[in-house]
Amino acid sequence: MTIASFTYTKNDGETTEREVLKLHKNKSYMETVDLGHLSEDEVKELKSIYKEYEEKLSPFMKKAFRRFSLDNMTKLEENKE
Repeated sequence: MTIASFTYTKNDGETTEREVLKLHKNKSYMETVDLGHLSEDEVKELKSIYKEYEEKLSPFMKKAFRRFSLDNMTKLEENKE
């Protein structure tokens, strides 16, 4: 679990301080859960759930995690379950 803190400036110039749970980051953006939108109890619950998720997922990630370039994919189909 990675918690990130940063100053964020919107396109209109508004600047805010953020604390987030980082989900994904690449060269262009960071996907997060903004902890500032949650109560203290919700933050604690989220962290607990996320820690459990990481622990349960760990053996599968060690064995089968792969990263694929979208540029190399054809016939991509996605289904939400």
